[in-house]
Amino acid sequence: KLYEELKRIGMTMKYKFMNPDVVSLSGRANTNKSQIDRTKIIVSQLEGIQSGQLCFMPYNPKFHWVLIVIDMDSNTIYYLDPMRQPVHMDLRLLLNNAMARLNVKESASSNKVKVNWATVKASRQPENVECGFYVMSYMQDIIADNNVLKED
Repeated sequence: KLYEELKRIGMTMKYKFMNPDVVSLSGRANTNKSQIDRTKIIVSQLEGIQSGQLCFMPYNPKFHWVLIVIDMDSNTIYYLDPMRQPVHMDLRLLLNNAMARLNVKESASSNKVKVNWATVKASRQPENVECGFYVMSYMQDIIADNNVLKED
């Protein structure tokens, strides 16, 4: 429904959605995928990002959904967790490695571009089973108003 709404209002080019099943630590498609394989998938998805476009990456480290929003223009990775847990180490390594590979590909110099991590204090889930609902709600809120990402 969210994508259909974006189509209806003519905003599909402003957002990109990454398939969580192929990048998450948990998931049917990932039982044999190494971190290197998942990093390559993320790099290939981010290579097509247009200026001004945000990439939504729902991620499941282990039986819990979080949302990553990647802004390539500012090299910022926004982390939204409905349980407000710290960033899972697999996720941090995965995205830092992907961003480093992209920066090497796109930059003629060997200067390292800093990746900014920003934890967004979004709505907190009251129980242990609503994380998927909250991740979808976060995407809807961000599409309605990008300033949601700027709030601490």
